[in-house]
Amino acid sequence: MRKLWFLSVLLISLFLLSGCTSVKDTLGMCGHYCVNKDCGTEINNCGQEIDCGGCTGGHSCEDGMCELNPEIKDSDPILVRPKIDLNLLLSNQRITNAIELNPLTTTNNYQKILNEKISDLEVGNTAHWNNFRSQANWQEEDLLELYLQKVAFSLYIEANALTPWSILDYSDEHLNLLLSDLYVDDVLTDVPMYQNGGYYKARKQSAFNGDSLIAFKYIQETKQQYPHLKVKTHKDLLDLIIIRMRDDEWVHFGSEAEGCSDFPSEVMNYDFQCLLDLKKGSDPLTAHFIFALLQSNNIPSKEVPVYLGGHTGIIYPTLDLTMEGNAVYSVLKKGILTTNKLPIDNTYLDLNTYLIWDQVPTCQAFYFTTNKNVLDYFQYIGDPQWNTDIITTYCYTFMGNAPGEYLRELIKTGFLAEGEPMNCQDTDPSKDNYQAPPLTEEELDFYLNQIAQIANC
Repeated sequence: MRKLWFLSVLLISLFLLSGCTSVKDTLGMCGHYCVNKDCGTEINNCGQEIDCGGCTGGHSCEDGMCELNPEIKDSDPILVRPKIDLNLLLSNQRITNAIELNPLTTTNNYQKILNEKISDLEVGNTAHWNNFRSQANWQEEDLLELYLQKVAFSLYIEANALTPWSILDYSDEHLNLLLSDLYVDDVLTDVPMYQNGGYYKARKQSAFNGDSLIAFKYIQETKQQYPHLKVKTHKDLLDLIIIRMRDDEWVHFGSEAEGCSDFPSEVMNYDFQCLLDLKKGSDPLTAHFIFALLQSNNIPSKEVPVYLGGHTGIIYPTLDLTMEGNAVYSVLKKGILTTNKLPIDNTYLDLNTYLIWDQVPTCQAFYFTTNKNVLDYFQYIGDPQWNTDIITTYCYTFMGNAPGEYLRELIKTGFLAEGEPMNCQDTDPSKDNYQAPPLTEEELDFYLNQIAQIANC
């Protein structure tokens, strides 16, 4: 009876946090349904029609999901909402374990600060959360406060069911990754100053996006900007982020990248707000920008400092996907001469393939990557929905070249990883650093002849 009573209390607690008037099939026999903000009816694994009930907290039922009412969407996405039952969330040992993985919490009594940040959210007193940007030299207590702002916001999002998913459904690994803020692997751990969380502190990582409300509001604005792209899954939100970044014409920093004069720092020249203003990035900065947006909506991600031996990449563990940091503006993924004219899925590499390629020599991994990117690009030659960029690029003539020559040279020579630190070469196959061209001449001829048959240029 005691176990049954405990289970009943747990179900009621989850129900109160869900924003939905029904709960899951916790025994798992018929499958989960009515998850978080579901409404209307759903069919479970037993073939039963389940009434998910109505919506609460300023939401209305739209396409089976509880969505914020229009008058709320058009005002402030962060409202004064019912108070978070902090004890209920922090009594979950998995949550406290995840928070205490952060090295800033090991030598500080963080609970008092976390309570203050929760209170800020409850009463809408968060304007000062971004004051740190004018501060040049952060001390450890400053970095702790910035970190705990992120934690408070994650708990706030969870308690008020502001996303269609719940952090309570995450595995320990994914929950730890989200709440610990340890987005970047501890590297150089043989150096004493970088051990025991020293790398996280040295990077002053918590300062990059210390005010999660900025990232969250960006996502809310993006949803309004693309009302036809509904966000019901992690993948939906990731796709939406990249689509908007491409439409906003994000580019890679030039050789003399400008910084942000209003963001002084002895460690890094850029933070989330700075990149948002400039709409420029690099493989680590763009990856970190996306991380901040996902974190603001309680989705974990992880930086790969050396992605397939080269640039920084990012892993999306709940999706089993990876992405090179520059993929947002990589020409074979966004389009060579046009933008957002290719399927968004071309942006990603599945995690299993990444793990296999990560074990081979660097220049061979680059060949695998470029070969896949080119084949992914050319697979749409005959598809009118997606071949606009292919035909446009084929017809582009540069300095008197015939149609197709620009595209041929780009494929042949434009993707060699010849600079530091990769130092690949494409002339001597007997060397370990040989990177084969993405396609052979015969393969290039085959694809360019296919394009020629449909291009009118």
